[in-house]
Amino acid sequence: TLKVFWEDELKDTRETVLLPHSEKPESFKLKAPPGEPIALGGRVVLETKVDDIELDNTRYFAVNPLKAPDIYLTPRGNGYDFTRTALSGGTAREFPLDRKTLAGLPKTPAILIVRDCAELGSDAATGLDAALENGSSVVLVYRDSRDMRGLFKHFGIEIGKNTIRQTELEMVNFDHPIFREYLEGSVAAWFDISFFDVPELYPPRNARIIAAFNGDRPAVMEMNRGNGKLIVLAAPIEPGRKAL
Repeated sequence: TLKVFWEDELKDTRETVLLPHSEKPESFKLKAPPGEPIALGGRVVLETKVDDIELDNTRYFAVNPLKAPDIYLTPRGNGYDFTRTALSGGTAREFPLDRKTLAGLPKTPAILIVRDCAELGSDAATGLDAALENGSSVVLVYRDSRDMRGLFKHFGIEIGKNTIRQTELEMVNFDHPIFREYLEGSVAAWFDISFFDVPELYPPRNARIIAAFNGDRPAVMEMNRGNGKLIVLAAPIEPGRKAL
Protein backbone atom coordinates (compact mmCIF):
# COMPACT_ATOMS: atom_id res chain seq x y z
CA THR A 1 0.00 0.00 0.00
CA LEU A 2 1.35 3.39 -1.04
CA LYS A 3 0.12 6.40 0.91
CA VAL A 4 0.78 10.00 -0.08
CA PHE A 5 0.66 12.74 2.56
CA TRP A 6 0.73 16.49 1.98
CA GLU A 7 1.88 18.06 5.22
CA ASP A 8 0.00 15.76 7.66
CA GLU A 9 -3.08 15.18 5.47
CA LEU A 10 -3.54 11.87 3.62
CA LYS A 11 -4.11 12.74 -0.07
CA ASP A 12 -4.00 9.41 -1.90
CA THR A 13 -3.80 5.67 -1.26
CA ARG A 14 -2.92 3.00 -3.82
CA GLU A 15 -2.59 -0.76 -3.65
CA THR A 16 0.27 -2.15 -5.73
CA VAL A 17 2.13 -5.43 -6.24
CA LEU A 18 5.91 -5.32 -6.23
CA LEU A 19 7.66 -8.56 -7.16
CA PRO A 20 10.95 -9.53 -5.48
CA HIS A 21 14.05 -7.86 -6.99
CA SER A 22 11.93 -5.66 -9.25
CA GLU A 23 11.09 -2.00 -9.77
CA LYS A 24 7.71 -0.43 -10.46
CA PRO A 25 7.09 3.30 -11.11
CA GLU A 26 4.02 4.99 -9.69
CA SER A 27 2.79 8.54 -10.35
CA PHE A 28 0.51 10.71 -8.26
CA LYS A 29 -1.12 14.05 -9.06
CA LEU A 30 -1.57 16.55 -6.26
CA LYS A 31 -3.48 19.82 -6.53
CA ALA A 32 -1.72 22.78 -4.95
CA PRO A 33 -3.87 24.95 -2.66
CA PRO A 34 -5.19 28.20 -4.18
CA GLY A 35 -3.58 31.53 -3.56
CA GLU A 36 0.04 32.55 -3.38
CA PRO A 37 2.48 29.59 -3.57
CA ILE A 38 3.85 28.58 -0.21
CA ALA A 39 6.44 26.03 0.86
CA LEU A 40 4.88 22.64 1.62
CA GLY A 41 6.28 19.26 2.54
CA GLY A 42 4.99 15.79 1.82
CA ARG A 43 5.89 12.16 2.09
CA VAL A 44 5.21 8.84 0.38
CA VAL A 45 4.88 5.86 2.72
CA LEU A 46 5.08 2.21 1.68
CA GLU A 47 3.18 -0.15 3.96
CA THR A 48 3.63 -3.93 3.74
CA LYS A 49 2.23 -6.87 5.69
CA VAL A 50 5.67 -7.97 6.88
CA ASP A 51 8.53 -5.51 7.26
CA ASP A 52 11.43 -5.47 9.70
CA ILE A 53 12.60 -1.92 8.90
CA GLU A 54 9.57 0.31 8.50
CA LEU A 55 11.63 3.49 8.84
CA ASP A 56 13.19 2.85 5.41
CA ASN A 57 9.78 2.97 3.73
CA THR A 58 9.23 6.74 3.86
CA ARG A 59 10.42 9.20 1.24
CA TYR A 60 9.99 12.95 1.59
CA PHE A 61 9.37 15.61 -1.07
CA ALA A 62 8.98 19.39 -1.11
CA VAL A 63 6.73 21.73 -3.09
CA ASN A 64 7.85 25.33 -3.55
CA PRO A 65 10.72 24.67 -1.13
CA LEU A 66 12.36 27.55 0.67
CA LYS A 67 16.01 28.20 -0.04
CA ALA A 68 18.09 26.56 2.66
CA PRO A 69 20.26 28.98 4.64
CA ASP A 70 24.01 29.05 4.09
CA ILE A 71 25.95 27.06 6.69
CA TYR A 72 29.37 28.09 7.97
CA LEU A 73 31.63 26.04 10.24
CA THR A 74 34.67 27.12 12.15
CA PRO A 75 37.67 24.88 11.34
CA ARG A 76 38.36 21.96 13.64
CA GLY A 77 41.45 19.96 14.53
CA ASN A 78 42.81 16.85 12.88
CA GLY A 79 40.66 13.81 12.23
CA TYR A 80 37.46 12.99 10.43
CA ASP A 81 35.05 15.93 10.31
CA PHE A 82 31.76 14.22 11.12
CA THR A 83 29.76 17.44 11.41
CA ARG A 84 30.75 18.80 8.01
CA THR A 85 29.99 15.48 6.31
CA ALA A 86 26.60 15.22 8.00
CA LEU A 87 25.53 18.70 6.90
CA SER A 88 24.48 18.86 3.25
CA GLY A 89 26.87 16.15 2.14
CA GLY A 90 29.94 18.14 3.16
CA THR A 91 29.04 21.40 1.36
CA ALA A 92 29.08 23.59 4.48
CA ARG A 93 31.79 26.23 4.25
CA GLU A 94 34.52 26.77 6.81
CA PHE A 95 35.23 30.22 8.24
CA PRO A 96 37.68 31.41 10.90
CA LEU A 97 36.37 33.77 13.58
CA ASP A 98 38.44 36.80 12.64
CA ARG A 99 37.44 40.36 11.76
CA LYS A 100 38.03 40.03 8.02
CA THR A 101 36.04 36.82 7.59
CA LEU A 102 33.15 37.91 9.81
CA ALA A 103 32.91 41.22 7.95
CA GLY A 104 32.77 39.35 4.65
CA LEU A 105 29.88 37.04 5.55
CA PRO A 106 26.66 37.58 3.57
CA LYS A 107 24.18 40.02 5.08
CA THR A 108 21.36 37.50 4.62
CA PRO A 109 20.58 35.19 7.59
CA ALA A 110 22.82 32.12 7.81
CA ILE A 111 23.74 29.36 10.26
CA LEU A 112 27.11 29.80 11.96
CA ILE A 113 28.46 26.79 13.87
CA VAL A 114 31.28 27.63 16.27
CA ARG A 115 33.15 24.54 17.43
CA ASP A 116 36.71 23.23 17.75
CA CYS A 117 39.18 25.97 16.87
CA ALA A 118 42.51 27.01 18.33
CA GLU A 119 41.86 30.74 18.59
CA LEU A 120 38.47 32.39 18.48
CA GLY A 121 39.94 35.86 18.13
CA SER A 122 39.13 39.03 20.02
CA ASP A 123 36.49 40.05 17.48
CA ALA A 124 34.51 36.80 17.69
CA ALA A 125 31.85 38.03 20.13
CA THR A 126 31.29 41.29 18.23
CA GLY A 127 31.02 39.48 14.90
CA LEU A 128 28.59 36.89 16.25
CA ASP A 129 26.47 39.63 17.83
CA ALA A 130 26.24 41.31 14.43
CA ALA A 131 25.22 38.03 12.77
CA LEU A 132 22.53 37.43 15.38
CA GLU A 133 21.24 40.98 14.98
CA ASN A 134 21.00 40.25 11.25
CA GLY A 135 18.73 37.26 11.91
CA SER A 136 21.31 34.48 11.68
CA SER A 137 21.38 31.43 13.94
CA VAL A 138 24.58 30.78 15.90
CA VAL A 139 25.37 27.33 17.29
CA LEU A 140 28.02 27.22 20.02
CA VAL A 141 29.53 23.76 20.58
CA TYR A 142 31.47 23.69 23.85
CA ARG A 143 35.18 22.85 23.85
CA ASP A 144 37.18 23.52 26.98
CA SER A 145 39.44 26.49 26.26
CA ARG A 146 39.94 29.99 27.65
CA ASP A 147 38.54 31.61 24.51
CA MET A 148 35.45 29.39 24.44
CA ARG A 149 34.75 30.08 28.12
CA GLY A 150 35.04 33.78 27.40
CA LEU A 151 32.58 33.50 24.53
CA PHE A 152 30.09 31.64 26.72
CA LYS A 153 30.41 34.31 29.39
CA HIS A 154 29.76 37.01 26.78
CA PHE A 155 26.39 35.38 26.12
CA GLY A 156 25.56 35.17 29.82
CA ILE A 157 26.38 31.48 30.32
CA GLU A 158 28.42 30.61 33.39
CA ILE A 159 30.58 27.47 33.44
CA GLY A 160 31.13 25.62 36.71
CA LYS A 161 34.52 24.47 37.94
CA ASN A 162 33.53 20.80 38.02
CA THR A 163 33.35 18.53 34.98
CA ILE A 164 30.78 15.76 34.75
CA ARG A 165 32.79 12.59 34.21
CA GLN A 166 29.99 10.57 32.63
CA THR A 167 26.28 11.19 32.17
CA GLU A 168 23.27 10.46 29.98
CA LEU A 169 20.33 12.48 28.74
CA GLU A 170 17.28 12.46 30.98
CA MET A 171 15.14 14.95 29.02
CA VAL A 172 14.76 15.80 25.33
CA ASN A 173 12.00 18.12 24.10
CA PHE A 174 10.87 16.29 20.97
CA ASP A 175 8.31 19.04 20.27
CA HIS A 176 11.18 21.38 19.43
CA PRO A 177 12.03 21.66 15.68
CA ILE A 178 15.61 20.48 16.34
CA PHE A 179 14.40 17.11 17.63
CA ARG A 180 10.89 16.76 16.17
CA GLU A 181 11.83 14.61 13.15
CA TYR A 182 13.46 12.03 15.43
CA LEU A 183 9.94 11.03 16.48
CA GLU A 184 9.82 9.16 13.16
CA GLY A 185 12.48 6.79 14.53
CA SER A 186 13.40 5.33 17.89
CA VAL A 187 13.61 8.13 20.44
CA ALA A 188 14.64 5.69 23.18
CA ALA A 189 18.13 5.44 21.64
CA TRP A 190 18.87 9.02 22.69
CA PHE A 191 18.82 7.96 26.34
CA ASP A 192 21.31 5.14 25.79
CA ILE A 193 24.13 7.52 24.77
CA SER A 194 26.85 8.20 27.34
CA PHE A 195 28.53 11.62 27.40
CA PHE A 196 31.95 12.12 28.98
CA ASP A 197 33.71 15.15 30.48
CA VAL A 198 30.90 17.64 29.91
CA PRO A 199 30.75 21.02 31.69
CA GLU A 200 28.20 22.23 34.19
CA LEU A 201 26.46 25.11 32.46
CA TYR A 202 24.45 27.78 34.27
CA PRO A 203 22.19 29.47 31.70
CA PRO A 204 20.73 32.98 31.89
CA ARG A 205 17.06 33.38 32.78
CA ASN A 206 15.96 33.87 29.18
CA ALA A 207 17.39 30.52 28.06
CA ARG A 208 15.09 27.68 27.05
CA ILE A 209 16.40 24.21 27.95
CA ILE A 210 15.50 21.75 25.19
CA ALA A 211 17.64 18.82 26.35
CA ALA A 212 19.17 18.03 29.73
CA PHE A 213 21.61 15.55 31.25
CA ASN A 214 20.97 13.64 34.46
CA GLY A 215 20.37 15.97 37.38
CA ASP A 216 18.62 18.52 35.13
CA ARG A 217 21.97 19.83 33.86
CA PRO A 218 21.59 21.70 30.53
CA ALA A 219 22.73 19.78 27.44
CA VAL A 220 21.11 21.93 24.72
CA MET A 221 19.70 25.41 25.25
CA GLU A 222 18.20 28.10 23.05
CA MET A 223 18.04 31.87 23.42
CA ASN A 224 16.62 34.71 21.37
CA ARG A 225 19.42 37.15 20.63
CA GLY A 226 18.90 40.19 18.42
CA ASN A 227 16.78 38.99 15.51
CA GLY A 228 18.32 35.51 15.54
CA LYS A 229 18.67 32.38 17.62
CA LEU A 230 21.56 31.24 19.78
CA ILE A 231 21.80 27.46 20.27
CA VAL A 232 24.30 26.13 22.83
CA LEU A 233 25.50 22.51 23.00
CA ALA A 234 27.36 21.26 26.05
CA ALA A 235 29.07 18.46 24.09
CA PRO A 236 30.38 18.03 20.52
CA ILE A 237 27.96 16.65 17.94
CA GLU A 238 30.20 13.88 16.70
CA PRO A 239 31.23 10.33 17.64
CA GLY A 240 34.21 9.90 19.95
CA ARG A 241 34.97 9.76 23.63
CA LYS A 242 32.83 12.82 24.31
CA ALA A 243 29.69 10.91 23.31
CA LEU A 244 29.54 7.13 22.96
